[in-house]
Amino acid sequence: MIRPRHITWYLLGTAIVLALVISWPLPRFAASGIPYAARNPEQPPARYDIAGDHLQLMYHFDLVREMITGRIPWFHNPYEFNWEGDTQTFRPDAYFLPYSGIYALLSIPLGQAVAYNLTWLLSVWLTALFAWAWLARFTTDRIAIAMGVLMILLLPFRWLSIFGGSPAGIALCWVPLLAWQVDKAVHEARWQSGAGVGLALLLALWGDLHVFYFSALALPGFVLLSVLSPRTLNHGLPWRRWPRVLPAGLTMLGVLVSYYLWRRHMLVESMMRGGRTWEEVAAFSPARIGLLGGGRGIDDTVFIGLTAMLVMALLSLYLLYNLIHKKPDRAAWFRLLTLLLLGGAIALTVALALGIHGPFQARFLGMARAKLPYYEMLRQPSKIYAIMPMWVGLLMTLGWAALAVPPRWKRGLAVAVALVMTVEMHFYFGVTTNLLSGPQPAYTAVQQDALARGHDPVRALVVPLWPGESSETSVPLFHAQRLGIRLVNGYSPVVSRRYFEEVFRRLESVNQGEVNNEQIGFLLAREVHYLLLHENQFPERVSPSPVALTRDRLLAHPRLELLKQAEHVWAFRLLPTAREGAEPLRDVVRFPTRRWSFAGRADPAHRTADPAAHGGHYLHLAPDSPAALSPVWRIAPGSSPYWLIRLRGHGTAQVTTRWGDKLLAQEEEVFSLDDWEWVQIPLPALPGYGPIQLVIDTTVGRLDLDFGLLAKGDWPGLEPDFGVMELLAADFFRAGYSRVTDNTVVLRPGYEVADAIFYGPRLPLAAGHYAATLHLDTAAPPGTLLGEWSLRAPMLDTPVRVPVFAAADDPATITWHHPHDFVVEFAFTNNRAAPLTLRKVVIEQAPSLSLSNPSTLP
Repeated sequence: MIRPRHITWYLLGTAIVLALVISWPLPRFAASGIPYAARNPEQPPARYDIAGDHLQLMYHFDLVREMITGRIPWFHNPYEFNWEGDTQTFRPDAYFLPYSGIYALLSIPLGQAVAYNLTWLLSVWLTALFAWAWLARFTTDRIAIAMGVLMILLLPFRWLSIFGGSPAGIALCWVPLLAWQVDKAVHEARWQSGAGVGLALLLALWGDLHVFYFSALALPGFVLLSVLSPRTLNHGLPWRRWPRVLPAGLTMLGVLVSYYLWRRHMLVESMMRGGRTWEEVAAFSPARIGLLGGGRGIDDTVFIGLTAMLVMALLSLYLLYNLIHKKPDRAAWFRLLTLLLLGGAIALTVALALGIHGPFQARFLGMARAKLPYYEMLRQPSKIYAIMPMWVGLLMTLGWAALAVPPRWKRGLAVAVALVMTVEMHFYFGVTTNLLSGPQPAYTAVQQDALARGHDPVRALVVPLWPGESSETSVPLFHAQRLGIRLVNGYSPVVSRRYFEEVFRRLESVNQGEVNNEQIGFLLAREVHYLLLHENQFPERVSPSPVALTRDRLLAHPRLELLKQAEHVWAFRLLPTAREGAEPLRDVVRFPTRRWSFAGRADPAHRTADPAAHGGHYLHLAPDSPAALSPVWRIAPGSSPYWLIRLRGHGTAQVTTRWGDKLLAQEEEVFSLDDWEWVQIPLPALPGYGPIQLVIDTTVGRLDLDFGLLAKGDWPGLEPDFGVMELLAADFFRAGYSRVTDNTVVLRPGYEVADAIFYGPRLPLAAGHYAATLHLDTAAPPGTLLGEWSLRAPMLDTPVRVPVFAAADDPATITWHHPHDFVVEFAFTNNRAAPLTLRKVVIEQAPSLSLSNPSTLP
């Protein structure tokens, strides 16, 4: 039996046990890291410098700590979006109070990791306390209340939010507080309960906008549930005293409205002022399989738990059975209405959470976006699960309370169900931990150099530069904040249009290593004297070429001076004038990230199937056909870019290269190709950084267009007798860090993910027999499995794979027959078994070796 005076400690123990079981193996690293993802199992399950919302949430917590300790002024955020000076970083906000304040006080003696983990654990405990207080107003059966609290705590959405770094995970504790205060306002009608409702909403607003928004939408539901509760039957409703609630409630409402309108003002000035498009919502809509625990990523957010769903279904049937087979009275009708209300709330919540995958062609979502204020601002439909714990928790409580079995049986059954539900959640999650590293040496070099030169405060620009909405910026912010470095970069779901146009668009070419005098002058005029390159955080969307081109351009730039390379971070000083002795760019092929299928972008009526086509289809282009278009890409001049197009046919085409609204080149090209061939179309000199597009329009004859690339550098792979080709590791798409002396690449188990993190060249090879060998060094014991070397190409049904072992007698080699001149991609999948140095990839033509994939022989 749970004694009333022991409930608080019972719930604390429950919260601790659940946290230990569900978050495992996080407790092993609780003093040195914070959770990064709920379902991203790796071995070992911890890494350094993982970009994500978790670091950004801790960043805002640390801002409050620095305000308390006096390092920065109150309500200032100086470390991000700092391009107009510290005076422009006054950004009044709640900064996730009160939890940020609790973290701040804990972190001073305990450090960041322990304080962060204790903070989210505290939110779980408070959720349990508030949920118990609310559910206890519907029944005195403590076993039933405990099962309802457990259901509220175990809902996966909470843990996915906590482990993913979403502030919603912590702010969810205010939802049961709100429901509790609403019930008190309905049945006790005191001014304190009105203030409690307003305070709960205000705390939810400070904690997370989504939690606040859906809590406000759920208010009528909480009121109805309170009206239908057993308290109404036993004591009636004190409706004459309800006006007593209004003074304090209206006062808090005024505070809420003022704060919310101020936040809305920020949204109006942001890039998302027009709301989210259906395409954005579609990208974040969970699949229906997520309801059964299937899928990955966003699908997880709509899962309730198989055991929980089964138990709630059985309890609901039991409640309905009792209602049908007993003489109906007022209490029975109240229970029926409550059950219908909860069932409808759960069904509607699920329908809206599924987004475009909701029932009736997402009609409910369409109505919500059209009728409810600000609903069109929501990108992730499953955020509505912020209120789902309340519906399922109360349903669980009412079902257990109605269960007519002996108390001993009920307790035993409750314990069994609780254990099964907890074990299910333990195996459902697999938490990955972000280990918190010490000061990054390249950032330290920037700080020391700046202070020695009188640049205080220190300001820098980080590459890659994102528009401001990318979580990739969270890692630079983590390192910059520790040393007090102000960054031009920033990370926020709400980015001002001024920043996007005046900073990102102005400086965007730096991602491709292109930094002109005007851009350097813009930065220096704002006291930004340093540039930092994170070469291990360089996804394909950042640049038309892998990070090696950006690195080489920055190293060769006459107005940039290398301060320090500290593994994956390169620190440069911006110079007021050009330096002497700048190294020229390396003359090597640059692998393409910009590629497309002509058939994939065309109307289906103009597509034709062909197994000899790169994507299995090609686009037939005749004089009466629409022009063939490449996507529009923004690129920097230099490095001799050219279009590489696979086509065949006989005819004359008008080939146009557009640069924004200008025509850079327009030529009549005559083609006479009986079979597929790759044709190189040089780009004219670009007037600067900007958007380019290729347009091909047939004027005479007929052409078949297959595949296109935007390439740079001389590629010998289409020569029928190139013999042997060596590709340096640094020139591949990759993680890790490079050594400029020999262009090798180092992969570290503590930083790199276990995935295909080294791949390329994504360029075509002439038909023939080939071998591709990966050369690497490692100090791992002989026989250690280091990963997998694989080949992906359109003519292969499945990739060709070979294991990679340490100190193997033979290097990792793939041999295959290449029947068509398709694009090839080799990939090394790292398993994080040991540090590695990747040196080069050697492609050998017509090798005298047995084939790894003889099935590709014609």
